[in-house]
Formats: sequence, structure tokens, C-alpha cells
Amino acid sequence: MVELRRSMLGSKVVDELAGVLEKRVSQLEGPAITADTLIRGITGPAPAREVLQVRVLDIWTHEQDIRQALGRPGNLDAPGACVFMDRLFAALPRLVAKNAGIEPGN
Repeated sequence: MVELRRSMLGSKVVDELAGVLEKRVSQLEGPAITADTLIRGITGPAPAREVLQVRVLDIWTHEQDIRQALGRPGNLDAPGACVFMDRLFAALPRLVAKNAGIEPGN
């Protein structure tokens, strides 16, 4: 997606983002949406809670990339950092077991 917009003026990209943001916020504020409502995620439909956690993790991680590039560390105590750590700690046992060659169920 970045490559498709590389030749666009920055102001046009910002305008596009603002339009998409308004549309997405409106969808997510709908009265019928719950944490279990299936919405479009990066790998297909998934519960809203999972899709939004991934989006928060993604945004916070990219923020950290930008901060590192600019030499401006910070925001490590943000809600996005908490989502990142929660998901990391949830995945860690599986990753360790997989890399250690432990058979499923053990």
C-alpha cells in the first residue's frame, strides 16, 4: 500500500487516511457491533476484539519504529504497549515449545 502512494502528494495521502479513518470509526461505533462481531481483519473475518488488538499492536509497533528512526524514544507505557505485551506473553509458550521441538500436548 505504501508503494501505491509513493508518488502521491503527502496532503493527498493524509486526506485519504482521514476519509478512511472517519469511515472505520463510524463502522466501529455502530450500535450492533460487539467484541464478538466478525469484522474484516488482515487474514479474513475475525472477532472485533482480535482485529482491534492486532491494529493497536501494529500502530504502536510502527510508532516505535518511527521513534527509533527519529531518535525520540518513548510512549513505552501507552495502552498500545500493554496490548503488545499481552499478545507477546500469550504467544510466548507456543513459540518456545515450537522452537524447542516439544510435541503438542506436552
